[in-house]
Amino acid sequence: MTARGDFRPQLDVQAASLTSGGLSLHDNGVPLRRAGLGTRRLLSIAMQREVAKSGGICLLDEVEHGLEPHRIRHLVRLLRDDSEAETRSQVLMTTHAPVVIEELDAQHLRVVRSSNGCTQVLRVDGALQPIARKAAGAFLARKILVCEGKTELGLGRRLDEWWTKEGTSFSYCGVALVDGRGQEAPSIAASLAGLAYDVALFGDSDQPLKPSETELMEAGVEMIRWDGGMALEERIARDLPWAGVVEMVELAMEEYGERGVTDAVTRRLGDAPSNLSGSPEDWLDSGVDVTVLRTAVGKAAKDHKPANRKGWFKRVDLAEELGDIVVRHYDRLAATDLGRKILALKAWSQPDG
Repeated sequence: MTARGDFRPQLDVQAASLTSGGLSLHDNGVPLRRAGLGTRRLLSIAMQREVAKSGGICLLDEVEHGLEPHRIRHLVRLLRDDSEAETRSQVLMTTHAPVVIEELDAQHLRVVRSSNGCTQVLRVDGALQPIARKAAGAFLARKILVCEGKTELGLGRRLDEWWTKEGTSFSYCGVALVDGRGQEAPSIAASLAGLAYDVALFGDSDQPLKPSETELMEAGVEMIRWDGGMALEERIARDLPWAGVVEMVELAMEEYGERGVTDAVTRRLGDAPSNLSGSPEDWLDSGVDVTVLRTAVGKAAKDHKPANRKGWFKRVDLAEELGDIVVRHYDRLAATDLGRKILALKAWSQPDG
């Protein structure tokens, strides 16, 4: 548990008086009281650990207190192994540190809720294991926004930066964002709601949900989904002013090349004339109806597969840049579904704002 570990009881000659308090543990002649907080805490835990092995209970409040992350990880692994060994030992600990949660399996986690004099200890569902590993901080939040995928996650992060400049933020309101991993998002949202978190599902409406939208709402999940059975990319291409659509296409061209993006849009025009020039600024002059053109851009952004990636913005950093475009044009989105749903997201996350 420590670098040396050879602790012996000796007389602390610098103690205030030669009473029983003058007898203390020493490490190579140095009184333990002179050691750092982390070392003293580890020694205390080590003694509790030994007692627990004989059938006791090791109780640790804020197990991370005074310890560096690498020490926390090592300690939690030791305590986890103790509890899994064929002994009578039990280890109960509380934490405010994501690093502790990351080192534990979902089966080890419990969420404690107290309300109106009643306390519940809720078991964490195995479906939340990916959240424990990659977004452990969500378990320490009051509200959790389950983003269907990386596109929604990137947009959510950019909206958070924008609202932070206005004086509030997701963090200020106790909101954590998690990647719902596509089709797993509804079940993740339901499992988190079952732990009495305030949960919203932020995602597409182009595919059926399992659990269904009705079941999720009955479980207390706030639904923030686009009208019209659309994916996020389709909704953005439909609702942005044309200048924003141009920026959206140019962002894709910077990443995947002008020809490839233009061809992807052209293939989704159906029977419409398809003489698109290289610059999306000139596409309105091609004779294609603007609604047909917007639809083609949205579908290409959603399912075109450049660089073995389905969709133009299925990467958090690219989705953040797409979010920048949305924010720049937000003042012109008030009458659109995109604008209304962003406003709904803000109202859910900042109910007192």
